[in-house]
Amino acid sequence: MKQVYDGLFLGDLNDADNANSYEDHDVENILNVASPTADSTPSDEIVDEYNYINVPLLDGGSNPDFLIQFVLETAEELHEEGPTLVYCSVGVSRSVAVAAAVMSLENGKRVRENINRIRKVHPAVNVEPELAEQVSRITSELY
Repeated sequence: MKQVYDGLFLGDLNDADNANSYEDHDVENILNVASPTADSTPSDEIVDEYNYINVPLLDGGSNPDFLIQFVLETAEELHEEGPTLVYCSVGVSRSVAVAAAVMSLENGKRVRENINRIRKVHPAVNVEPELAEQVSRITSELY
């Protein structure tokens, strides 16, 4: 789990099932943007103890705009409520795009600029270009 912004954390499947990381970072909210599977869902203890939401996104440009908007608004609301982990399977594309958009909605910088900021603390970042473009466009519409 990597902190990419004040109270905003990025992770992958391993981070999602690590209760110690939640406690270490005072995480209150969890947004899973991976498809719900036994591997992508944290243990029942974590799901029961934290505010856990799963809204799966496809990697690439195949998501309907309304779904991207819903995920971004949900992520922003969770982050406003308290420290939030956004994660997907590997933690390099979908979760990064969502985290960068949340940052953009709060700091006014472009999504691509925030993706580059995230890359400084998480060099494995590899957001699918179509997803980055769609998230950027919808984030601009939400301003």
